[in-house]
Amino acid sequence: MKREQIAKNIVADLKELAALTSDIDGAQRIAWTPTFKKATEWFAQKMQAAGAEVWTDAAGNSWAKFAGESEECIVIGSHLDSVPDGGWLDGALGVVAGMGIGAYGLADKKPAKTLYVVGWADEEGVAFGKSCLGSSAVSGIVTSKDVLPLRHQENGRSFSDVWQEYGLDANRIGEAHTTFAKLPVKAYLELHIEQAPLLALAKKSVACVYGVCGCNRQYITFRGQQGHCGSPVALRQDAFIAAAQTTLDLREIALKYDSYCTVGNIEVKPDLTTISPGYCRISLDQRSI
Repeated sequence: MKREQIAKNIVADLKELAALTSDIDGAQRIAWTPTFKKATEWFAQKMQAAGAEVWTDAAGNSWAKFAGESEECIVIGSHLDSVPDGGWLDGALGVVAGMGIGAYGLADKKPAKTLYVVGWADEEGVAFGKSCLGSSAVSGIVTSKDVLPLRHQENGRSFSDVWQEYGLDANRIGEAHTTFAKLPVKAYLELHIEQAPLLALAKKSVACVYGVCGCNRQYITFRGQQGHCGSPVALRQDAFIAAAQTTLDLREIALKYDSYCTVGNIEVKPDLTTISPGYCRISLDQRSI
């Protein structure tokens, strides 16, 4: 099959996945939801139809294997989960591109090296606040002791209870690393849509990354004194104002050091229209090369 036709087929598959797992606001493949399960089942069905061996590892990652002449292998993939209202190409592009190479590029021929296509599970960290969960488990830096204390950020359910619904045992998450470590991997490739307009501004269609950002997340709590809205502004100890000033300072730090600081979650108490809050908690996501 010609490259142009392979590319068209991959785009068609991406549109099919988007139609299956999106609504008017965007992709809704949040990890550990029925929509995410629908996406992983779609992956499995597509890969089985293409003749691949398909399975889910102990960390919930979706795998497909196209056997080659050699057991030496190349891994291609990204993630199938999304943030709420996510982009249709975010994560999915890398997975479906790998699927297309196996299903269309290797049709009727055996590659020199074995090809593995992977969809990393819970890359976005929406459910439990821990990003890159599946890939971190495979690399060995996340184990059961790291995930067992986690609670679902929306409904408070335990990690173990949520995983049981997907046939996974949180106590066995470390087995994903043991299995992967046995593979003779020679290369890993991930095609990803850019999360910024830098390529467009540079009038480039594609580029290679030159590094991987480290990521650190924290919650910062500010405590002041709640006050009635009729109290003088100059005499208030408004916790939200302190948090807002800090957020603006974090922006200046990010600009100064060419890094990323994001405050995406804000919680105030007592959360009433006529009270200046005495408590405020903000999230902080920091990333830098």
